[in-house]
Amino acid sequence: MQGLRKVIVPMIALGIATIVKLILNIVLINKIGINGAIISSIVCYSISFAACFIVLKKNIDIKFKINQFVIKPIIAAGGMCVCSYWLYQTFMLDLALSRSISFTAALLIGIIIYVLLIIVLKVLDREQLFMFPYGEKVYRILRKAGIYN
Repeated sequence: MQGLRKVIVPMIALGIATIVKLILNIVLINKIGINGAIISSIVCYSISFAACFIVLKKNIDIKFKINQFVIKPIIAAGGMCVCSYWLYQTFMLDLALSRSISFTAALLIGIIIYVLLIIVLKVLDREQLFMFPYGEKVYRILRKAGIYN
């Protein structure tokens, strides 16, 4: 937004989203408890993102593929969450490890699972992979593995 000289847009979007969050906090926390705060935070940042994205889309030509930028990342995040939760429960209950060790192990393995899912689902294209350190090497490895063509 800064490059488009639209620096006020994120501030206005976040201001409106914050007002919505405040109202939702008051309503939802009284109705469903602490989980209401989580829901209101998600709604708040979704409103802010949507407003900024709409302004961005109006000002520059974005080729937005909903499958590539929304559905696949949600699948990867969902897979990571399910695996991390299962790993946490397994480490804590079956292996009788402490909460902090179970949490740390599940978190680290969850990160690895997320990265693998991003790669397998081909969320990033060749040019985006090249932006990462050692991106060209990673791309060559993924190409040899048959993931990218």
